[in-house]
Amino acid sequence: MPRRRRLLSAAALFLLLLLLSPVPAGAQTDPSLAQYLQSVANLIAAQQDYPIAARRLDQQGEVRLRLTVDRQGGLLDVGLGKSSGFPILDQAAMEMARRAFPVPPPPPSLSGEPVVFDAPIRFRLEE
Repeated sequence: MPRRRRLLSAAALFLLLLLLSPVPAGAQTDPSLAQYLQSVANLIAAQQDYPIAARRLDQQGEVRLRLTVDRQGGLLDVGLGKSSGFPILDQAAMEMARRAFPVPPPPPSLSGEPVVFDAPIRFRLEE
C-alpha cells in the first residue's frame, strides 16, 4: 500500500510550538503581550509553504527564527536561532517570516528598541 503523507496544519503546529516555547519576560502575565506573540505566530504560519524538494526527501524539523522587529512592526532582521538541520527548511522558514511582515506594532510591555524574540516553526510530514 503506498505511503500517504499529509501536511499538518501549519497554524496549529506553529501555535502549539509557540505556546510550548520560552517567551519573553512578562508574556505569561501580560495578556496583550501573549496576544501579540500569537498574532505574529498566526501571520507567519499563514505563509507556510512546505518546500517540494524537502517533502520528496522526507525532510522534517523545527527551525527557530530570531526576529528583530521595530516599534512600528517592521522586520529589521530574521536569522536562525536554531537550524532544522536542513538548509531547504531553514531558508523556507526565513522566507515565510519575510512574507508575513510588516505586522502590528509590538505592545509597550515588550521591552527593547528594537524588539527581539524567537519564533519556532515546525515542518512535519504526517504518515
